[in-house]
Amino acid sequence: MQAALGALMEQLGMPEIPAADLARIAVPTALIWGCHDLATPLPVAQAASARHGWPLDVIDDAADDPAVEQPEATMRALRRALTSGGR
Repeated sequence: MQAALGALMEQLGMPEIPAADLARIAVPTALIWGCHDLATPLPVAQAASARHGWPLDVIDDAADDPAVEQPEATMRALRRALTSGGR
């Protein structure tokens, strides 16, 4: 199962966004992340948050789709992001 999942992610997953492209983002940006995301683990979000100064809201008991897995918590995080204006 892991091998099949890895093959699917390789074919269907998005490639890594170059750091220079991320650094050029000029609009307010905030990250909402599932604590248990296996496809893109939390340390990736933590590093992006630290590097770019983007606020990070981690949703407990969620993996790669917090909006489906924890919709109320995701809405609270989205409201916080919209209220604070991102970075």
